[in-house]
Amino acid sequence: MSDSERKLFPIETVVALINGKQDVDLKEIAGYITGHSIVCDKMAAAVAPFAAAWVSRLYPDMATLIWDEKDGTWPAFIARCSYTLGSKVSMPVMGGPLQDSCAAVLDSMTAMHDEAQALKKQVEELTAQVEALKPLEGKLKEANTRADKLDDQLKAAKKDMGALRRQTLEFDGKIAVDEKELQDVIKSAIKANLKTIRIGGGAAAGAAGAAAADAADDFGAAAPSGDEFGFGEGGDSGPKDEFGF
Repeated sequence: MSDSERKLFPIETVVALINGKQDVDLKEIAGYITGHSIVCDKMAAAVAPFAAAWVSRLYPDMATLIWDEKDGTWPAFIARCSYTLGSKVSMPVMGGPLQDSCAAVLDSMTAMHDEAQALKKQVEELTAQVEALKPLEGKLKEANTRADKLDDQLKAAKKDMGALRRQTLEFDGKIAVDEKELQDVIKSAIKANLKTIRIGGGAAAGAAGAAAADAADDFGAAAPSGDEFGFGEGGDSGPKDEFGF
């Protein structure tokens, strides 16, 4: 394996990769060893078991470099590793079946990451749309309030129209009755007046009787069929009083 296929990394970075330490940026070394694009710390941490197996094959002494908090702090642990293996480690690219297995895991994680990013973008776009619509929220509430008021006014107007319609129907029903009553009153008044004239006329009525009778005969000959006051139905419709009613 040529020098161009190797790359030096600080011992702390190599040991952190083997231990899958979360607070260390391992994307560069994980991507280099696996030959795969590493886009997040979780993918880098997923490489840790494969990297530990690969590095242990290259440097058997590193198989024992597993950090336990009970044994001391991380800086103290790195100091011991540097004393044993030096401050730099030359790392080749992973190969063989181990690389294939690691690539399958990373491909799956990449697909999930891309999907998560797409969903995140959609959420951001929807959030931006919601923020843009917020100024309209107040106007919509105001419009709904006005619509409710107009609906109440419309209901009240319909109620008033119904009351007016009922009053109109009641009035229309009384028109024919009032007209009939008016005709009856007129007839009654005419009869009463004629009777008064006939009874209270005295001698003058007797003297003028013949002339009035002759005039009535002439008027009756010229008048149309019906009573002499226009209240009859025409023709001989039955018994009538002396005034034609």
